[in-house]
Amino acid sequence: MPRSPLSGSDADPSVGAEEPSGPFDYTEPADLYFPVQVGRKAGLDYRRFPSATLALRYAMESLLPGKLNSATLEVDGERYDSVAMRRLYASSDFPAS
Repeated sequence: MPRSPLSGSDADPSVGAEEPSGPFDYTEPADLYFPVQVGRKAGLDYRRFPSATLALRYAMESLLPGKLNSATLEVDGERYDSVAMRRLYASSDFPAS
C-alpha cells in the first residue's frame, strides 16, 4: 500500500481503511494536506479549516482528482486518506449546505 506524503515511522498503514472508531465530528477544526507542483518542484500545500465539513467540501469539490488521491485530512489527531474522505463526504451524516 503506498504511504501518504505525511507518513513517518509511526504512521498507521491502515489509515482510511476502516470506519472511524466513534462518530465523526464534522464541527472539529481540520487540516488538509495535498500535493502541489510549482515548475519542476513538487511539495505539499496545507490549509486549515474551521470545520471538517468545510475541509471535506473543499477537497471533494475543488481539488483535481490527482491531488485528491494524494490528499490527507487531519481531524483531532486522526488522519484520513482520500478513500476515507470520500466515505465521510458521502455519508448521510455529512451536514447539508
